Amino acid sequence: MALHYVDASAFMARTCFPRLTYLNLTSGTHVTDWPTIANHTMALTTLALTLENDGVPSLPSIPELLCLLGRNPHLCNVTISCLWTVRIEEHSPIGPIPMHALKKISIEGGHRSVYHLLRRLHCPQSIDHMFLTTAKSGPRQILDTLGRAVRQHLRHERKFHSDLGIELHCLSDYIQLQASDTTQSADRMQRRTFATFQAHLSEDMDYDEYVQLCRDLMACVPTEEVVYFGGEMVMDIVKQLASMLPNITDVHLVDVEVQTGFLQPDEGGINTKLFPSLQNLCLEDVFPLERGSWQPLREYVAQQTAEGQQISLTIIAPHGHICGTVLQEIRALVAVFEVSNVSGL
Repeated sequence: MALHYVDASAFMARTCFPRLTYLNLTSGTHVTDWPTIANHTMALTTLALTLENDGVPSLPSIPELLCLLGRNPHLCNVTISCLWTVRIEEHSPIGPIPMHALKKISIEGGHRSVYHLLRRLHCPQSIDHMFLTTAKSGPRQILDTLGRAVRQHLRHERKFHSDLGIELHCLSDYIQLQASDTTQSADRMQRRTFATFQAHLSEDMDYDEYVQLCRDLMACVPTEEVVYFGGEMVMDIVKQLASMLPNITDVHLVDVEVQTGFLQPDEGGINTKLFPSLQNLCLEDVFPLERGSWQPLREYVAQQTAEGQQISLTIIAPHGHICGTVLQEIRALVAVFEVSNVSGL
């Protein structure tokens, strides 16, 4: 059942839906009495709240949300996007609420609201996907909210078998950390994202603060378990995070510049490798910083394979022509070499 432009609590007070499994309250829906919603639902499997603060007292408090969630123990899918200006009661006695059937949960709102709701929910280890998004925040706010969630979910609530993957997407207006593991699909193994933590960035955050935020977020992850690393970020951040990830075997970088010192340690790292255990490297939307010069990539591959180390290299949608000679030299150095979505070769 989806309700639009009505007082949902008044509607449900007059009607009984003992078998209601799906409830979607969207923008324009008014709720004047959240306990009524909670008292008239007990069999929900899907709940979506995407209300807006439009001047009507429709937004629930954290205790009211917890009461609604607690009344519906069979919830599998939960979407809550109404926490932008929610009322918070710091010392609410409610919680933790067991969510034994939960498979997917998405929470979006202000950083304090997201944190106060999440810490009162007991999510199962078997949850398929957790998606958290917070409003514009500074580094400390992000670490106090998403950092704690990352640490709790990845270090304490899930068990890994040496297959944890981390992607970090560092863009100008938001930062996103994705966690994945491996799953069997048809006749092959593939990566499955099971958690996404995203924060919109305050406009006054400078570059040094941004880099430190990336490092601090990664420190919340059980880095010794991470074997897959990827995302969209500048090379400086890649290098800083690589030093925190000792067991990486697979790397997938997006929108990356090929320049002098590409994927090479900075000064002090002579004769060392950024990813010493690397087996598979994928570069997507890669482009040379100096027009037409792919030589730094060839130099990196030569350095990575210098002691007989076998790696596979995949290049997806490179920008600009790659010299045939360079391609031949790279192909001769690696065990497997693939180039796709490219013209002019």
